[in-house]
Amino acid sequence: MKFTQANVTKIKPPSDGDTTIWDDEMKGFGIRFRNGGVGVYTVKYSVNGRQGKMTLGAVTNVLLVDAKKKAHAHFALIADKVDPAIEQAKRAAKMVMFKDKIDLYMAHLRKLERTERYIDDNKRSLGGDFGTDNEVTGYFSSLHKFSFSELDRNLIASELNSIEQNHGTGSMRNSRAHLNAYMTWAFKEGFIEVNCAAATRK
Repeated sequence: MKFTQANVTKIKPPSDGDTTIWDDEMKGFGIRFRNGGVGVYTVKYSVNGRQGKMTLGAVTNVLLVDAKKKAHAHFALIADKVDPAIEQAKRAAKMVMFKDKIDLYMAHLRKLERTERYIDDNKRSLGGDFGTDNEVTGYFSSLHKFSFSELDRNLIASELNSIEQNHGTGSMRNSRAHLNAYMTWAFKEGFIEVNCAAATRK
């Protein structure tokens, strides 16, 4: 059927199952209904021999014209043999801030039954709410303004040199070990592609 803003909100979905209704004007663009739920704009494509689908938002939340703009952008990537799902994942990864996964990492350490003293030591290295008025303190608190993708070996090495000069070699060594462990975990969880802390001076 030909989609219009008026008719996309009136399509009656089946009570169960997985059904997609396709737009007559744009090949690969449709509205997917699952188990009688709200319709969701979707695109179906094939690139480099791989079949893919991406959702563009619920019909109740996104205007048809905006959904089509998103679809056009995805199809432009596909025309250049670029998988839009991979590009979207890359953009999402760039938005993950260094500070955003620290609490999750602490939960991971607790699952490993690490002691609270060990966890507190990690917080003091990576940054935690140890100051007043929720002030973030810690050896690497200055890294909290960066995303994982913005970190590089030079930046981390500079921080380590600063820690050594201001707090001694022992503090630098311990904080580096905590940072390296955190970023190794982040790598295994898929938040980063490279652990640039691993290549710094011990």
